[in-house]
Amino acid sequence: MINKIIFCGTPEFSVPVLKILNEKYSIELIITQPDKKKGRKQKISFPEVKKTGIELGLEIIQPSNINSDEVLEKISDIGPDVIITAAYGGYLKKNVLDLPKYGCWNLHPSLLPYFRGASPIRSAIINGDKFTGNTIYRMTRKMDAGPIIYQWKTEIGVNEDYGMLHDRLSNHGAEDMISALEILKRDGFDYLKKQNHSEASYCEKIFNNAQIDWSKSADEIMNTIRAYAPKPGAFTLLRGKRVKLIKVRPSDIESDVEPGTILRVTRDEGILVKCQDKVVSVTEVQREGKKIMKSFEFNLGARISENEKFIQE
Repeated sequence: MINKIIFCGTPEFSVPVLKILNEKYSIELIITQPDKKKGRKQKISFPEVKKTGIELGLEIIQPSNINSDEVLEKISDIGPDVIITAAYGGYLKKNVLDLPKYGCWNLHPSLLPYFRGASPIRSAIINGDKFTGNTIYRMTRKMDAGPIIYQWKTEIGVNEDYGMLHDRLSNHGAEDMISALEILKRDGFDYLKKQNHSEASYCEKIFNNAQIDWSKSADEIMNTIRAYAPKPGAFTLLRGKRVKLIKVRPSDIESDVEPGTILRVTRDEGILVKCQDKVVSVTEVQREGKKIMKSFEFNLGARISENEKFIQE
């Protein structure tokens, strides 16, 4: 039986899992990252999991080190059946992994062993992958390398950006975790499948905006824009100022002008710009410090000239 659960998570991605576990099981404790200062005024910002935990009336701790003796003692006193993690943002050492009766289980938004690491959703889009999914696996000391108990596979939409795919994987991940726990209760560890480590790929954490390199192919550029949309946004330079490109689609227009050249701006097509091989249509943009807007509306103020160019820093 699984009665007592400790949940570890931090950002918005973790919230659907927390909510569904709270509905179906007994969450004894939430562990999330410490509050942070954000923005120009450096206001204290709570993690999304903390906000939800407060609403649900659950006990919350925010240790700077989950592996500390103090946290270990608290976990031991609770005696959890499982520890569930989803985008927690901290490393659980062996002394924590060994505490729960039925182990520690993580929700990872990729089809492991592909894209182990911190940015699997963006990486799948940048890579031009047709499919991705969620994996529930038993945590071991090696990152994202533990045996798998459940996977869900889904097609990545041709116009699906990071924000859309993030939300879809997050919401489905809640259902996936419940399915995994049902398997664990029914079959125990017999259902686990080892990962093929020789097929593993890795992705790095993405911190900064991506600058568009117009000498690349249209597919590469569209994938980059989708992978960074809506935030933090892939950017280019127009007249020395950054402009983030939010939505993009392929165009049938043909042109032999230099990459980065803007062919025209229309209400229906947005900004038509040449890549290394083809033309793409940028339909939504964002100026620094401004809201996202349609490209045609942006051009009412910018008044882009024919054959003006986007450039790189």
